[in-house]
Amino acid sequence: MGDGRASRIRGMALGAVLCVVIVGCDSGASPRPTDPREILANGIRTTAGLSTLRLHVQLGTDLGRAGGQLGNANMTVSFDADVDLVGRQLAGRTTVQIPAGLGGGPLGAQVTDLIVTRDTSFQRQAPAPVGGHWMKTPGGLGGGPTNAAIANALLQLLADPANLLELRGSAACSLGTCDDIAIRVDGGAMSRTLLPLLGPGGPPVPSFDGEVLVDQATGIVSEVRFALATDGMQQTFLIQVSNPGSAVVIAPPPPDQVDDFGVELPTVGGAIDASPELLGSLPPDVLLPDESLPPE
Repeated sequence: MGDGRASRIRGMALGAVLCVVIVGCDSGASPRPTDPREILANGIRTTAGLSTLRLHVQLGTDLGRAGGQLGNANMTVSFDADVDLVGRQLAGRTTVQIPAGLGGGPLGAQVTDLIVTRDTSFQRQAPAPVGGHWMKTPGGLGGGPTNAAIANALLQLLADPANLLELRGSAACSLGTCDDIAIRVDGGAMSRTLLPLLGPGGPPVPSFDGEVLVDQATGIVSEVRFALATDGMQQTFLIQVSNPGSAVVIAPPPPDQVDDFGVELPTVGGAIDASPELLGSLPPDVLLPDESLPPE
C-alpha cells in the first residue's frame, strides 16, 4: 500500500517535471512569443545590451555587367572581429577576395589586420612581413550614433507596417537553435528610419528580402542574411554573432611597431577608399551598434 502510494507520487512528480520541460504547463514561466515582430524586437533589445561578442560579416558581390569579360566576377569581403560594445573598440581581420584581372592585375586575396579604439585605428597587411609596422590613423568608434540610438532606429523600422515578417519555424544558427524569421524590408520605410540617424545623402534604398535568426535560449540575434540587386550587380550579406559576453582584451600595438600617419584615410562616397594599398576594413559604425558587439 505504502509502496503504491510512493510510486504514484513519484509518477506525479515526474509527470509535472516533464510537463514543465516540454510544454511549459503552468510553471509561472512565460511561453516564448510566436509573433515574429515581438521575437525580433526582443532580440534587438537583448543584443544591444551585450557587453562583447564575436562578429562575422561577409559581403558577396556578383559584379555582373561591371565585371566585363571576367570569367569569375565574384568579389567577397569578409570581416571577423572581437568587439567590445561598451568600450567601443574591436580587433579583427578583413579579407577581400578580388577576381583575377579586375583593376588591371591579379590582385587575389587582400588580408588586413585591424585594431579600432574609440578614437584611433590601426591596420597592417597580413600576414605581416618581417618588421612590418601598423599604420595608425585618427578616427575610431567613439563617434557616430550611440548603441541606444541604433537599437531605437531598428525598433522603429521593425514597427513600420510596410515591412512584412513571417515566422518560418526553427533552424540551426551560430548560437544553437533559432527562431527563423523571413522579412521583406520596404525601401521607403528604411530610408525614413535611417535618414535621421545617418543624415541626408546617398542613393535611394531598394526594398529587399532577408532572414533573421534569433536564438531561442538567449533571445540574441544570431544571424542576419539579405540580398540586394542594384546597377546590374547582385549582393549578398551575412552577419553572424557568436561568443556573446565573453571576455575580450583589446589594446593598441606596441609604439615601436606603429607608423603614425596623422591623417584619416581618403574616402569615396563616405567609405574608406577601396584601392588595394588603402583597403582596410568595412566601416565599423555601419556594421556595429554603438555599444554592443564582440567576436569569437
